[in-house]
Amino acid sequence: FAKQFNQEKTVFSNLAGAKGACKTCGGTGVVVFGSESQSQIILPCKDCRGTGFSNSLLKFTIAQKSIQDILNMTIDEGIVFFSNVDKGILAILQNAQKLLLGHLQIGEKTQKLSGGENIRIKLMTALSSNKQVIGIDEPFKGLNNEEIYTVSLSLNERAKKGKTIIVADHEESAQKYFINRIVLINDNGVLTGKD
Repeated sequence: FAKQFNQEKTVFSNLAGAKGACKTCGGTGVVVFGSESQSQIILPCKDCRGTGFSNSLLKFTIAQKSIQDILNMTIDEGIVFFSNVDKGILAILQNAQKLLLGHLQIGEKTQKLSGGENIRIKLMTALSSNKQVIGIDEPFKGLNNEEIYTVSLSLNERAKKGKTIIVADHEESAQKYFINRIVLINDNGVLTGKD
């Protein structure tokens, strides 16, 4: 948005004090009634619909979508939208989808995510880095066999590009999906792998 409309990045930021932050909630997306010593009621901000962004940003649109519209999209919906808008963003969203995160909203708060979802977001970041050796703790947490297979495909894709991946997980059945350069550490601390 900042590049498209030749604006400062702070115009499109909801961080406290940024130009794009909602004035009602200060960019938090919530309004708190009461104090810490009393019981508190925390409600989504009615002005920004919980995004933390100023309504003045609604006038800035890309392909008829405001920043709030995009933040409310799921990753799956974002893939459809960005396929004709921005190939760089599209690639990031496709990587998230490969790790079974397509159901998440683009602007979803991290504290609302499950442990497994948080781990896969960290995994996505690690896999896109320039590091050649990557350690991952429990990427299969809470996944069924089909989902384990899908996440393993993404790991294999990176291993084929030369990365060495070390996985610490209780799910030893994932080993059968791994190719070379992926090592699984099981509950007994035994390294198994194909390298």
